[in-house]
Amino acid sequence: MYNKKIIIVIPCFKVKNKILSVISKIPEWIFKVICIDDACPEKSGDFIKDNNKDERVLTLYNSKNLGVGGASMVGFKHARKLGADIIIKIDGDDQMDLKLLNKFIEPIILNQADFAKGNRFTKFKDYLDMPITRKIGNISLSFFNRFS
Repeated sequence: MYNKKIIIVIPCFKVKNKILSVISKIPEWIFKVICIDDACPEKSGDFIKDNNKDERVLTLYNSKNLGVGGASMVGFKHARKLGADIIIKIDGDDQMDLKLLNKFIEPIILNQADFAKGNRFTKFKDYLDMPITRKIGNISLSFFNRFS
């Protein structure tokens, strides 16, 4: 669809029951999918290797838990080694609508933006259901993204 190497990075920690659903929704025009088992107690990396049928998927393993940011960085570095033109980070919990990927990629392709960030909390109920530690992290990261 796009004449670019687009790679998706998915940090995996306690998403074993949803990750295959996420992978199944990734559009065909995505070049590669990098799943990072972030020392997951559910062994999500092994689960992906044993059950995934998509040949684009690569599974990496962190020997210790680095958190979503650290696992994402591992995936970003590997995507760059693979020659990625665009890297997309998504979560493995199946809360993101992958039908919207075009809306994030097009401003980058058209040189209107260097990066794009989505907000999956368009409904107040989504925010209320979030654990307090994630709320704090989300607010902090959102602030730094806006500041940059």
